[in-house]
Amino acid sequence: MWSKGKLVSVDAQGGVALPIPFSAKVDHKLAAPVRFKHPVAKADEVRSKMLRWPSVSPKGDQIVFEALGRLWLQPVSGGAARAITDGSRRPIAPRWSDDGERLVYATWHDVEQGDVRVMTVATGAEERLTKAPAQYLAPAFSHDGTQITWLKGSGAPLRGHSTASELWFRLELREADGTVRDLGTIDGSGGANRGQPVTFTPDDQRLYKLTDEPTGAPNSAPKTTLVSIDLYGRDERVVARWERAAEVVVSPKGDAVAFVEGHKVYTAPLPLTGGQAIELNPKGGAFPVAAKSESAGDWLSWTTTDGPRWAMGPKLFGGAAPINLDARLPRAKGQGKVAYVNARVLTMGAAGVIERGTIVVDGERIVSVGTSPPPPGVTVVDLGGKTVMPGLIDVHAHLHYGVSDAQPQRSWAHEINLAYGVTTVFDPSAHNDTVFATSERIDAGLELGPRVFSTGYILYGAKSKDRSDIQNLDDARMHLARMKAMGATGVKSYQQPARAQRQWVLAAATEEGLNVYPEGGGDLWQDLTMIVDGHTDIEHSLPNAPLYDDVIGLYAASGASYTPTLLVAYGGVSGENYYFQTEDLLNDPKFTRFTPAEWVDRNLRRRTLVINDEDWFHREVSKAAGELAAAGVKVNLGGHGQVQGIGPHWELWALAEGLGNEAALRAATINGAWTLGFEDDLGSVEVGKLADLIVIDGDPLADIRASVRITEVIKGGVRYDGETLKRVESTK
Repeated sequence: MWSKGKLVSVDAQGGVALPIPFSAKVDHKLAAPVRFKHPVAKADEVRSKMLRWPSVSPKGDQIVFEALGRLWLQPVSGGAARAITDGSRRPIAPRWSDDGERLVYATWHDVEQGDVRVMTVATGAEERLTKAPAQYLAPAFSHDGTQITWLKGSGAPLRGHSTASELWFRLELREADGTVRDLGTIDGSGGANRGQPVTFTPDDQRLYKLTDEPTGAPNSAPKTTLVSIDLYGRDERVVARWERAAEVVVSPKGDAVAFVEGHKVYTAPLPLTGGQAIELNPKGGAFPVAAKSESAGDWLSWTTTDGPRWAMGPKLFGGAAPINLDARLPRAKGQGKVAYVNARVLTMGAAGVIERGTIVVDGERIVSVGTSPPPPGVTVVDLGGKTVMPGLIDVHAHLHYGVSDAQPQRSWAHEINLAYGVTTVFDPSAHNDTVFATSERIDAGLELGPRVFSTGYILYGAKSKDRSDIQNLDDARMHLARMKAMGATGVKSYQQPARAQRQWVLAAATEEGLNVYPEGGGDLWQDLTMIVDGHTDIEHSLPNAPLYDDVIGLYAASGASYTPTLLVAYGGVSGENYYFQTEDLLNDPKFTRFTPAEWVDRNLRRRTLVINDEDWFHREVSKAAGELAAAGVKVNLGGHGQVQGIGPHWELWALAEGLGNEAALRAATINGAWTLGFEDDLGSVEVGKLADLIVIDGDPLADIRASVRITEVIKGGVRYDGETLKRVESTK
């Protein structure tokens, strides 16, 4: 039998185990890991790739879209886009009137809540249509321009929940005289879905809406169903069904429909069938379906004088030629020259530890590190012997679900992470609309938080509306291209069941210059194929611990890195419960300052588990990670978003149990930068790199738990107080 990495024979009578010596010649062909560098903060402007709701005016002269927290108009013929809102409120789902003279859209404000507005395009004059503050989504004009529909949320934000937590939406219709009629309930949109507009039939006598229709079959996803209702919310009639369409838009004449299924755009006729629903399937059926997009498509629109349009990243398709949409704002960065003196510098680079060091920052980058006195004319900040180290890099930070079309103006999760010294996060599974838009707004200084990078939404292999169906290399190319267009620096293959499918993703990633971060999934044998096949990193822990020379040697030879996410370690009781059991967050003033009371009450007032010390499996996983690190594998810190802010430090402390303090600090800084392809700009205190630093009142090399004693956070040369995150001004 097998035991502790060896073969043994066991006496059937006495139970004595004797080792059986053996050796095996193993010959594996290892593919080089896919790994590309990505520059960080090189441009002076933030040019948006996540443009939402682009739509051509019925006049055919200009395009409206949302980006960087504003509405923009851009000429169809070319030229620069101009912002038509000021950014004081989040604009949502702009939609043209049929004459092209007006726009209706919703807005969101974190304090004042939301409303619905109509703008006269020629003058910019606005009229607010709603009185009650709430979350409003998906407004739409009637064809004659006298009526407007919208969705009104149940009040989740007022109950302390996110905008994605609405229990339902009420469908409301505003009459020409300003009265508002309630037409009934529509299910909540969910964290990864958009508000679907309820639109008018060509004669303005009925409304189209989308619903999910259960099939009745076990383990089957509901069908997407287009229904019509009368103007009082009654007399529901099914018009068409799809297996899993993600977006549906009916043509203004009502004779055709465009839809997105499998991330591609299709059109089909919408014939009068006497009340009988039609089934539309891109793979064939009774009604013809035509492919419109050569590659992926998103954000469908269809106005009166224009055919169907769709976007992929910053390009709008559907016309004679793609249109590049160009919304940009200056990138936020530090100003002036500052010398930080009398610091103990943990460089995480070749210089090691510098006692009584000086770091000179010019703008947002480091220009000098050493023991020389500061140059003349700079602002000097005496750190009094405190430790300075690179900002933490969380390679597996989930922050970007639980948000609807109404994206918040401030994110407590981003702010608390920055306050705890996490200056860069990488989210390997996120809502595309949220994560890439948030990243851009933070880069432009419109929100406060770490640098945000992501794979975007996973390349999901299971059946769903968001499935990435990969049956060949061309399918993989399409999915990699669409993620890159939105701003992804890597992708995450997730539950792609066949090894060949994962290999196609790797091949397409090599062509696109993207890294690949697969879901480990708690399956050792699948993990080993991922290591052998050349994945950049393995996300989540190998479920087996301890590990032995066979796995350790293979992993080390492969060149792949490892993010074990000890707080959610597979194979046993996870690390987060250890820290929930042993740490007193409920009485931590810094943690509770940033964390919503609802989260605190739900997670901290009742301890979830009581576990004996010998049963904490994350310690075994950490020890195995330490053995991998000693063999040459780059191990990274990934907090998994279990507890925002303090969670990455818990992960750091757990890593230190197996790796030791210095190696754990490298896992939290330079290793993560290397795995993400950011090592030229982040991860160490070296000349030319971004000034992302944390100041610690203590020595984490000696006491790893000193990592939370942060007095100051510096991101891109901008200084923040470590307790309150208030900006600290440098004065001479």
